[in-house]
Amino acid sequence: RERVASEIDGRLHETDVDLFESDRIRQNALMLRGWLVLRFSWEDVMHDQAYVRSVLAQVAQGWTERRCWACGHA
Repeated sequence: RERVASEIDGRLHETDVDLFESDRIRQNALMLRGWLVLRFSWEDVMHDQAYVRSVLAQVAQGWTERRCWACGHA
């Protein structure tokens, strides 16, 4: 079963050290459990939806083709 999580980071992540650190801990825990974690900025989500859709489409295509996320090989 394939699992993907997306994280959206706002400007607060740049100034709040505790929030920044807790996000990294959560991301690592998910990745160790086999999740693919995608990170987007608030700017991406609000002003570049084409980019976000493109990344999500590539993930869906990669799952269809059973690609390795690290190297891109099928």
